Amino acid sequence: MASGALFAIRALPFAFGLGFLSVFCDIIDGTLALKVHLESRFGLIFDSFSDRITEAAVVVGALIAGIIRPFGLIAIAGSVCLLAFRYVSYRSGLETDYVLFGRIERLIFILAGLLIPLALVSSLCFALAGGFGLVSLARLRFI
Repeated sequence: MASGALFAIRALPFAFGLGFLSVFCDIIDGTLALKVHLESRFGLIFDSFSDRITEAAVVVGALIAGIIRPFGLIAIAGSVCLLAFRYVSYRSGLETDYVLFGRIERLIFILAGLLIPLALVSSLCFALAGGFGLVSLARLRFI
């Protein structure tokens, strides 16, 4: 969330640094949980929820800084819908790792949007990241 606040005040090197640190720690904690068999139902939901909060903070920070235009908020809509349907799927005992476009693809487009100096193109990158989340919902398996 601090990364999003730093984007909002245009402290870009620090915002990117904290953002990369956040992604790195997220990858490490998930990998360690799987390796040492400490994964849990709570951890799965909490990790997904915290990922969505982080993404939302960065998107809002980019909007406040003028890096993206308001339609870039589609990134949050896609992310929140993906979280909701993942939660429903998990609670129903269905597969939860069904996404067509994973977090890495969404992060690549968000990163591109943050680096491109044109607000319209940046916004399109953010909208595509949100679209990836929405498209992934089509893969939800209702049995």
